[in-house]
Amino acid sequence: MGGVIDHIRSWAAMELKYWERAALDKISEETELSEETYEELLTYFLQDAGLLPAPATRPRLSFPDDLAVYTQMPPCRLERIFNLKNVNALPETQELRFGPQLTLIYGENGAGKTGYTRPLGCAAFARGEREVLPDATSPRSNRMPQADIEISYGGAKQIVRWTNGRRVQELAGFYVFDAYSLIAHLTGSNSLSFSPFGLSLLTKLAEVTDQVRAKVRHLIEEKEVTPTFVMLFQGTSGVSNILTNLGVHTDLDALEQLSKLTVDEEKEAERLDKEIAELKLTQIPKEIEKRRWEIRDIEGLIDSVKKAQRAVGEATLEDVNRLIRELQERQVESEHSGVTQFTSDSFTAVGSLEWREFLRAANRLAQMESQAGALYPRDGDKCLLCSQNLSGDAISLIQRLWKFLRSDPQALLEKAQDALAAKVTELTAVSFDYLGEDSNAGRLVQQELPEITGSIQAHREACYARRTEMLEALRLLKICNPAPMIKVDLTDLSRLVRIRVQDIQELQQSDLGQRLARAEGALLQLRHRKLLADHLAEARDYVGRTRWAARARQTLGSTKIITTKYNELFRELVTEQYTTSFETTLRRFKENMRITIETRGMKGETVRQIAFRSDEYPAGYSVSQILSDGEKRAAAITDFLTEVSFDRSSTGIILDDPVTSFDDRWKSTLAECLVEQAGRRQVIIFTHDLSFLYHVKQHAEQLSVNIVTHWIREEDGHPGFVYLDNSPVCEKDYKSAEIARRRYSEAKVLPPAEQQMKLQQGFGALRTSYEALIMFDMFKSVVARFEERLSFGRLKDVRIDQGIVDEVIKRMEVLSGYIDAHSHSDALATVKPTPPMLFEEISAFEKIRKRQQELHK
Repeated sequence: MGGVIDHIRSWAAMELKYWERAALDKISEETELSEETYEELLTYFLQDAGLLPAPATRPRLSFPDDLAVYTQMPPCRLERIFNLKNVNALPETQELRFGPQLTLIYGENGAGKTGYTRPLGCAAFARGEREVLPDATSPRSNRMPQADIEISYGGAKQIVRWTNGRRVQELAGFYVFDAYSLIAHLTGSNSLSFSPFGLSLLTKLAEVTDQVRAKVRHLIEEKEVTPTFVMLFQGTSGVSNILTNLGVHTDLDALEQLSKLTVDEEKEAERLDKEIAELKLTQIPKEIEKRRWEIRDIEGLIDSVKKAQRAVGEATLEDVNRLIRELQERQVESEHSGVTQFTSDSFTAVGSLEWREFLRAANRLAQMESQAGALYPRDGDKCLLCSQNLSGDAISLIQRLWKFLRSDPQALLEKAQDALAAKVTELTAVSFDYLGEDSNAGRLVQQELPEITGSIQAHREACYARRTEMLEALRLLKICNPAPMIKVDLTDLSRLVRIRVQDIQELQQSDLGQRLARAEGALLQLRHRKLLADHLAEARDYVGRTRWAARARQTLGSTKIITTKYNELFRELVTEQYTTSFETTLRRFKENMRITIETRGMKGETVRQIAFRSDEYPAGYSVSQILSDGEKRAAAITDFLTEVSFDRSSTGIILDDPVTSFDDRWKSTLAECLVEQAGRRQVIIFTHDLSFLYHVKQHAEQLSVNIVTHWIREEDGHPGFVYLDNSPVCEKDYKSAEIARRRYSEAKVLPPAEQQMKLQQGFGALRTSYEALIMFDMFKSVVARFEERLSFGRLKDVRIDQGIVDEVIKRMEVLSGYIDAHSHSDALATVKPTPPMLFEEISAFEKIRKRQQELHK
C-alpha cells in the first residue's frame, strides 16, 4: 500500500495549498492533533490567503513514510465470555474459551449456541438488527442482559463489560455472521465498513481541514459584527444611506470628505434650526401627525376585523376538525401499539393522556440529567423522583418506556397532540378587543360612522362565540359545528382612510409644509455629517474588517478536492477489487451463479448490494426471488467473507450455524474458506452440523491451523452447558482418560463452586472416552463418522466380550447420573459429585479399557 501513500504525496504537492499540505504532514506525525497544532494551521491558512504576512521561509513539509496514523495496536483476541446474566436462559456459571486461531463449538439445535452468539453479535460488528432476551420461559423480567468478555492485546488481558443495547468498542474488529446478518447481506444496501490502509489519511485530512475552516468562519463572523454606532443615525439622509450599506465597497476617502463641515455649513445648520422652530409654530406638523395617527388607528381596526374573521373562519374550522379527527385516530393507534405491556395491578391510569404527558416530561428531564455520551438511566443512577438507587428491573423498565416514546405510533400521537396544542395557543392569542371604549378607532367610528358600530360589534361577538366553541371542541376532542360567520362591510372605514391621506397631501403641498420638509431634510443631512466625524474611525475599522472577511471567505475553499481524490482511490482500490474478490470466492461454491456486487454512492458513502448480472437477467429480479436457499446463503456468506478480507483492522470472525441448506460439497468449500481465514485472524464457529464439523477439522489439519473444540449441551431441559475441549471431532483425543485426569487434578485444588464446574467437565470427558472406547477399541473403526464407506476389512479385529459390554453400559449410566446431578441447582441434585467419585470412575474406565485391549492379544 506504499503506492497509495506515494500517490497521495504527489497529489498533495500539486493540488493542495501549503496549509492543507501542512495539515497532511501533521496528521502523519500525530495521532490526535492538539489545539496548538490547529492554531498553527490556522496561521498558515491566513498567510496563504494574504491575511497575515508570510515569512520568507516556512517549515519544510516532510510527510514521512512511517506514518504515525497507521501505527496499529497488536490484534485484539477474544479469550472468553463468562458471567452471563439474564442472557437467553443460559446458566450464569458457564464460560466459553476461544483459541488463538480456530475455535469450533458444537451443539445440537436448541442446545444454546445462539444464546452465546447473540451477545457477541450485539457487542461486535454485525449486519442486521438483533436483540438479547432474558429467560423467555420465566415471567417477563426487566433485568438487563449482560456479560463479561475477556480480550487480550499481545498477551495483555483485560475484561470488558457488555450490556444489552451497546457495542463494545474493543470488539469493533470482530465480524459476526448469523441468521440476521444473512438477510442484511443478501437483500440490503450495505455501506462498506472499512477504509483501505492509507485512505483513512484523506478522511482525517478532510476532518482536520474542516476544523481549520470552522475556525476561519468564526473569525469571519467576529469581523462582520455590525457596528453599533450606525444605530445613532436615525432618519433618512445621504449619510444614513451610506452607513446602511457600509462594507467592502465603501469609498473611505469619500466618506471622510463627507464628514468634514465648512464654517458656512456650520452657520447654515444654526439657521435651519431656527427656521424649523418658527415653522413648527404654524401647527402644520401637528395636524399632519394627527391624521397619520388616525390613519394608523383606522387601518389597525380594519386589519383586526379581517384577522378576527380569518382566525375563526371556515378554513380554521376545517383545520380544527381535521386536528381532532387526526388525534382521535392517533390515540387509537397508540393504544394498540404496545401500551398494554406496562399495565400493572398497582396503577389504573397506564396509557391515559395524563400517563403519556408524565412519561414525556420524565423523558425530557432524563435528557437534561444525561451526561455526554451516556444517556440516563445507567447502572448506579438514582430515581428522578425519589432519588433512590435504581434497580436493574427499574432501569430496564425506564429504557422500555423510552423505547415506547420513540415508537412510530407514539411519535405520531405526540405530533398530533402538539399540533392540537399549537392550534389552541393560536386561537387563544386572537384578540377581539378592537372596538373598546378607550380605543381611538372606536371613538373615530362613533363620531363619523355611528351607523356601522353595531354591525362591527355584532361581528366581534360572533367571532368570539365561534372561537369559544372551537376551543371547547379541541378540549373535548369533539367535531365542531358553530353558527355561520357574520360578515361586516369595511368600505366606509376605507373611505375614512382615503380622506385623511388626501388631507395630509394638501397640508404637505402648502407652502409652509414644503418649507418645513426641506428645512428638516437639510438640517438632518448636516447633523449626520457632523455625527459621522465622531465615528469615522469606527467606520474605517468596520470596512477594513469586512474586506478581511471577504478575502477570507473567498479563499475558504472546501473538502471537495479531497473527497474527489478519496472517491477516485476508493473506486480503484476497493470497488473494483471487491467485486472481483466476491466473484472469485463465489465461484468456489458454484461456477455459474450469475450474481455480482453492485456499488453506488449514497449520502457521501459507498454502498454495495448483491444483484444479478444485468446482461443475463434484464428483468431486474432480486436475488431473493430467484436463488435457492443454499445459493442465497452462499452469496451472503461470500459477501461477508469478502468484506472481512478487505478490512485490515478485522481481527476475528464469529459464525453461527453457517452451513444451513448447504450440501456436503458446499460444506467442505466453506470449511476450507474459514480455515484459510483462521490463518490470518481468529475464527469462531458455532454449528450443529457434524459433517461440517469434520470438514473443518480435516482442512485445519491439512493447513496446520491450531483448533480448539467445545461442546454445548442441553441438560434436563436447560440449554447452554459448556464442555470445554470436547466435541464429536475430538474422539481420538479421548482414547485414554488423560483429559478426565487433568480435570480431576484441577478440581482437587479449587473452591467448591469452581470445583463443581471442573468435575462436570471431567465426567463429560470420561463419557467421551467411553464413546471412543466403543468406536476405536471395541469396533476397531469399522464404522467411522462421515467416512464414505465401511472399513469391512477391520471386522476381523473386532472382539466383543459381554461382560465388558455390560460394564460399559453400567458405567455410562453412572456418569450420566453424576453429570445430570451437577448440571442443575443444588436443590435438584440428588448426588453432589466429588473428586474421589471422579477418580473412582477414571480407575474403572482404565480397567475396562485394559481388559478390552487384552482381548486383542
